[in-house]
Amino acid sequence: MSKIDVHLTNDGLVLGDKERTGKKIIKGYMSPSAMNSLADGCPASWAAGRLRPFDEDPLKPNGTGNVVHSVMEELFALAPNQRTRETILRLWADKQAEYRRRAETKCGLVYSDEEWTSHFAHYDKAVLRVLDPSYVGGEDLVADRVSVIGTEIGLGSWSKPIDIWGVPSYGKVDRLDNAPGGKSFMRDYKLRALVDDGRGGLRIKPMPSAADKRRYGDPYAHQQRIYNEGLRVLGYPEMVGAELLYLGSAERCQIDLSQSAMESTRRRLRTTWDRYRRMCDERTFPYKVGTLCAWCPLVEVCPAATASKGGNTPSPRRTDQPFDVLSTSLVSGHHVQVSAPTPKEKKMAQQQQSDTVPPRWGLADKPWKDSTSRGPNIGSYGAGTVFGLVSLAWETMVRVGVPPHLVRANVRSLAETFASVVAQSADDAVGFKKWNDDSIPRFSGVLRTFLEHGPSITDALVAGPDGMEKWAAQAREFSGSVSAVALRIITGTPSFEEEPWNLFVAGAPRGQVSAAWSLADKSSDMGKPNSPNIGSHGAGTAFGIVQLAWELLTRAGLDPQVRGRSVEPLSMVLASVVAQSAADAVEFDNWNDGSIQRFSGALRTFLEYGVNIAGALTLDSQDQVVQAVSSWARQARAFCAASAGASLDMTTRPPSFQDTPWKGISWQTPTPNNQKERNE
Repeated sequence: MSKIDVHLTNDGLVLGDKERTGKKIIKGYMSPSAMNSLADGCPASWAAGRLRPFDEDPLKPNGTGNVVHSVMEELFALAPNQRTRETILRLWADKQAEYRRRAETKCGLVYSDEEWTSHFAHYDKAVLRVLDPSYVGGEDLVADRVSVIGTEIGLGSWSKPIDIWGVPSYGKVDRLDNAPGGKSFMRDYKLRALVDDGRGGLRIKPMPSAADKRRYGDPYAHQQRIYNEGLRVLGYPEMVGAELLYLGSAERCQIDLSQSAMESTRRRLRTTWDRYRRMCDERTFPYKVGTLCAWCPLVEVCPAATASKGGNTPSPRRTDQPFDVLSTSLVSGHHVQVSAPTPKEKKMAQQQQSDTVPPRWGLADKPWKDSTSRGPNIGSYGAGTVFGLVSLAWETMVRVGVPPHLVRANVRSLAETFASVVAQSADDAVGFKKWNDDSIPRFSGVLRTFLEHGPSITDALVAGPDGMEKWAAQAREFSGSVSAVALRIITGTPSFEEEPWNLFVAGAPRGQVSAAWSLADKSSDMGKPNSPNIGSHGAGTAFGIVQLAWELLTRAGLDPQVRGRSVEPLSMVLASVVAQSAADAVEFDNWNDGSIQRFSGALRTFLEYGVNIAGALTLDSQDQVVQAVSSWARQARAFCAASAGASLDMTTRPPSFQDTPWKGISWQTPTPNNQKERNE
């Protein structure tokens, strides 16, 4: 008789009446990891994971992480003068031996010496990094000097959780250090998996990038903020900071503990806890179909996964612990009853069978030629865009955590989704005819901006077809809004006289745009005033300015609604700096002028290395924003003028080594005399 009493229904994983099964899933507390899994992933898969045997393989990422954590725990429990290199190496060897014995006796996992040694050799440097002042952040923070309050600090226990924001919670803090002023600083160890290094070997995967976090979420940050609040509840010293130590890749990540960030985590914890309690009360944990279904222990028997488009092929990396006693009305043994194909699916299958001659690439001598007698021109501009979209899909899938070579169908579907967004956006603007149209690069660039600064695609992928349909609609809408603002720039050419920074005031008149994009054969053709060529160089600059505005607003940390309201005013300000600087240097005619390229480049340099505009964008009142942005724009214009002046001097009088121009470099504040000498 089965000890696991669960059923898979059309609604989700349903718990039976057996008490032991219920105890594994229904808990009186919530951990940060459970919160993140339930908030972002599939509740049915999470529940299934609680039922399977605990995986104690030390060669898997979690197992290796446990070995390293145990070394750090014992090391920092010692007095500072005992935390030496020799101690670390001894603990490292002892813990490896301990975990190897445990894997053999408890799990029957036997490894060869070569297999074991070669795996842990990748992490030898990781355990020693706590002695490197350049890594930990200074001499006072190295292992043999840092003052530690405690390690593996329990926030309550399974039987007695603590109250965090009204939610019974449990967790463990890796390490809490003393900080100046009687305060504290929290540090948490993270260790990532081994991945292909591209040279036939392996390397430790680096920490998630800022783009990854914006796109896929940041569960570790939520975890640390819950720990921060838990330590406050328990009466530990006020925390001045928290960071993640990625020992394997020698990286550190600071955690945002601001009031707004803490509030975001509080809402996430409360909402997820309330949802979890409803699931427990109903004893039903619903499905959430997505790209990670292939790693789920239920993938071969899950009704939702098998019913999704094309099914989900099990990944070789998923758990090898089967639910061999799972019962369901939709499953007979291991054979899932699959619904009959729809008429549309039958038609698609018939079309695929009738295409007996596969398409082939051809090669023409000119990139603007779309096709050859053999097939599409692989060297065309359009083919380059399509190749880029496929590469972008692979990159996105890998960032989500799914190895693309195992899910080719998903990568292709994602690439086709990207392509549909680009093609549809181009069609909305000028009518889509072919991939070689000059409108295509405009919207493929906008798509990348949306991926970087728009809603997280991870949530959409996890939600499955419905989530991706919503995401694609949002991407199309985003493309349309960027196109509209770029059109306003091209047809309106904002100048300083118009004071475009006043657009930051709510309700400020923005005029009407009766123009529409057109598409000409040559990028040098600007088109007519009321129907500019979307493929022109100037249109490319205008699109780039709008995308740059989105990037700046995202960097400033503004919420999506504020970004949406501010993108047009900021785009107009940026465009006015470029156009006004061009007018200052030469007689400005249109956005296709070569001068525009010069000053759009100078503007990007000023944004990167000049005065930071983020401070101006985040001021409290609209009047303050208008005044600060106005001041910033004038400084940017002055910078562009100085760049043009220096460039003109060097163009008309090329410097040589005989002039020894480096003698003009000085860190001293210029005085009237030495400034006069430099000018002469």
